[in-house]
Formats: sequence, C-alpha cells, structure tokens
Amino acid sequence: MDRHAFKGLHYRRYTGDLFVGRVAGSAVGQGDLGDCYFLSALVAFANTDPRAVRRAIRDNRDGTYTVTFQERKHGRMHPVSVRVDTQFPADSRGAQKFGKGLRTGPHGQELWPALFEKAFAAGHKGYVHINEGGDGGAALTSLTGKPSKTLTPNRYSADALWRRLVHAGKARDAMVTSTPATRELHRRTGRRDLAGLIEDHYYAVLGTVRRGGRRFVRLYTPLVDFTAAPVGTPSPRDNAQRKIELALEDYRRDFDELVVNSASASAHAARR
Repeated sequence: MDRHAFKGLHYRRYTGDLFVGRVAGSAVGQGDLGDCYFLSALVAFANTDPRAVRRAIRDNRDGTYTVTFQERKHGRMHPVSVRVDTQFPADSRGAQKFGKGLRTGPHGQELWPALFEKAFAAGHKGYVHINEGGDGGAALTSLTGKPSKTLTPNRYSADALWRRLVHAGKARDAMVTSTPATRELHRRTGRRDLAGLIEDHYYAVLGTVRRGGRRFVRLYTPLVDFTAAPVGTPSPRDNAQRKIELALEDYRRDFDELVVNSASASAHAARR
C-alpha cells in the first residue's frame, strides 16, 4: 500500500456545483490515490449512461449528498445509499489530492466525481483501503447494477476481439480494461517507455475506430497530475493527453483484461 498518498493531508471543505453542464467521463480526475479501477469505471458509467449518474446522487440541501450504489445480496441487486459531505483530502496548500471534478462552474469545481469516490471509500473501509487497488468489473457492477464479464484480449483472435468491442460499443456497454505490472508490460511492448502505457492501470474504453484500413481501440485514463496544476481545471491539451488510440494488434497484446458491463447480460442473467 502506498502510504505516501496520505502524508501531510487534512480534510478541507470545498464548494462547487454538483454538475456543470452535461455529465461526461472527461470530468473525472484521478489524483494521488490508487483507485483507477473505480474512477475508470466511473468514467465508463458516465459516458454510457449519464442519466443514471444523475439518478445515483442526490443533493440533500444541507451540505451533504447521498450516493447510491448497487450491491448483490441473496442473489439480487439492492441499492445501498451512502451520505457524504464535501470535505475532501487536501495538502498543506489546500490543493485537493484525490479524485476530483475537472470542470468548474459558477460556485467552484464540479463535485460529483469526488463525491462518488468519497462515498465508494466510505463503503469500503476508507480511502486507505481503496488505495490498495481493486476489481474494475466489481466497481462497474456497483455503479450500474449490471453484471460484468471479464475477457482476456489475447485469447481472442483479432477479428473476434474486434467484433466484441464493436458490438459492446453499439450497445453502449460500459467497458474498462487493464494493463499488467511493469515487468510484464515491458516484455510485451519491448519498449523501455512501455509504449506510453501506464503499468498495472485501468483505462476506460471509449470505443473503436477504423482509419486508413487499420482498426484502433480508443482508451481514456482519468489520471491527472494535480501537482503540475494544483488549482483550476486542466487545459484541453491535458485532456487530450489522457485519450489514447492503440492499434488493435497492440491492444490485444498489451492488455490483460477487458471488462464488459452489459444491460443485455443483465437481461440474460434474469432469464436464467
């Protein structure tokens, strides 16, 4: 566990707007906390079902907000509500250090990303525990209430994998995908810079694209360097750098897991 993330921090109350414009995954920023599995799932959730994001959080009009997750009990999914406020971990300069909204409104930052993260932490024994890493599929299920299926990209032919990705994109299934640890990623890419990928990291899958006769997978990481820009919203250039496109062959080789969270899978499970 990386205890460095918690040194010298205190809670500070932040002001802002629950939502700024339309709900978008690009509003989610990961700070100095190892919860990419949850925040990438939150990006995917926001991109595929923005109305559900709004339904899952309620302003209690007393400085607190209630976030509702889904939890399986006795074979069924049940809502679990967590009440949180806008006090978030900050450093000595007052800079917010963990998850935060990357857009600003009339009253300050967009609050829903940090509130979701704080509520998730509260339901999982605190920030210290979610910092230890986790399962992107379980995180997606807790957000959507739908089952997640985990696939291994290199166990599929390139054509079969492409069909799965394209079908999931058309169905607006939420998807996340993960890289292996540093040594294995170095072996797969054959490059010291790991081909620009982050090791042992979850990305949200944005979709697929064909260009020049080739097939590409579009990915997004919520990881932001808040140290470089401790105050205010990252620039559009920063946002663009969090989006990457990988040739299908490279994606298939370099990534360990593809998690698909599907409404159709939920319907299938209900019929069994």
